[in-house]
Amino acid sequence: MEGQNMVSHAKWKFVFLVFLIAVLSGCQSEQNSETDSDDTKKATETETIQDASYEDRGENIFFIPHSELDVIIESVKMLRREHPNIEIKNMTEVRSAKGGNLNRLLGYIVIGEETEENN
Repeated sequence: MEGQNMVSHAKWKFVFLVFLIAVLSGCQSEQNSETDSDDTKKATETETIQDASYEDRGENIFFIPHSELDVIIESVKMLRREHPNIEIKNMTEVRSAKGGNLNRLLGYIVIGEETEENN
């Protein structure tokens, strides 16, 4: 009789663990779908050339907060027009930490160096 109780207890424990895993997986799935919907909303908002901009972070470091190629190019042109004595040395893309392999492009960090003006 005692052996049957142990088997019955082990079955209930197994059923409980399966149920717990299913509940936790469902919670994780809901969190992922909320993140996906936020990213989808952002991805469907298309940028236009009129949105071109950059942020001056000081010490010849700039951030271009765009992901559309045309807008990025226009932002770089704007940066070069407004800072003609800055030579771009490096551009590094910045991606979202969410999404695993499908990280959303947030923009570019631009590192510049001041050049002497030739007059």
